[in-house]
Amino acid sequence: MEIPFNLLILPFLGGYIFVRFWNHTRIYTMRSDKERIFIRCSLAGLSALIVAWISFAIGSRIFPCSEFSFCIPTLWREFFPFEHSGIAVAALIIAATAWYPLNKWPGSERRLLKKIPSFLEEEQINRAISEDADALEMMLKRSKDEGLAVAITMINEKVYIGRVVHPFNPATPTNSVGLLPLQSGYRDPITKKMELTVDYSLTMQGITEELDAADASIRVLEAKRSEYLLANLAAKLPIVDVDLRNAKIEFEKLEKTIGLFHLVIPVSQIASAHIFDSEVHAQYFSKQMIFHDE
Repeated sequence: MEIPFNLLILPFLGGYIFVRFWNHTRIYTMRSDKERIFIRCSLAGLSALIVAWISFAIGSRIFPCSEFSFCIPTLWREFFPFEHSGIAVAALIIAATAWYPLNKWPGSERRLLKKIPSFLEEEQINRAISEDADALEMMLKRSKDEGLAVAITMINEKVYIGRVVHPFNPATPTNSVGLLPLQSGYRDPITKKMELTVDYSLTMQGITEELDAADASIRVLEAKRSEYLLANLAAKLPIVDVDLRNAKIEFEKLEKTIGLFHLVIPVSQIASAHIFDSEVHAQYFSKQMIFHDE
């Protein structure tokens, strides 16, 4: 089978769509040079072309065309009189759509004595970060996933302790860190001991408790509204709707308040960073840290 060169652009285009959107290749495609992207797209397009050709060969044997039966290849040639154009278009469609079901594949621990990986986005992000082995990025990702606090020391000796809140995209370098601060302070210029001067944790805890209370109130009001609807008590719905709307407004307000505490720290200004455990520091380093009222 010889496909005209100009028709090969179709499977190549499908190959680009595939490697651009499949989670397993998307990250590497976005940060690869032109030559590697070309090779990846060509391999994906070639694979789709092979699948399309095999499918056509099997289909033509199972359902052979005759002058008395409906035949898709014959009908296609009447409208598109280009040799092998149908296979090229089929390869485009296969490559351009195959990434979607693959992205939903959850993986399997054991199948035929081999581990089949998951192609879910979060799993592939973790894989890319692990393969890059960037120590800072791996630690920040662990902090976010496990809800651990990190202590970041800036080059000007300022110290921030908090939880990582920004999303990770291994396709691009991490230029900044989004942090929800819990404490802040500085390092002594001589001893380099950590001196924490501001404690955000109590304030954040209070806001979080109010946020949880507002969320619980919303769930109660929604359940009450459902009960009124089932009981045909339409007269009570306006009061519940007003309370529900006010509770949602309060919830959104508290979410915005927490967002005001977020810090964006440039990676270029970070001198060091490590996981921070308040209990360990309180037990072993309490004498080395001094807390002051702001």
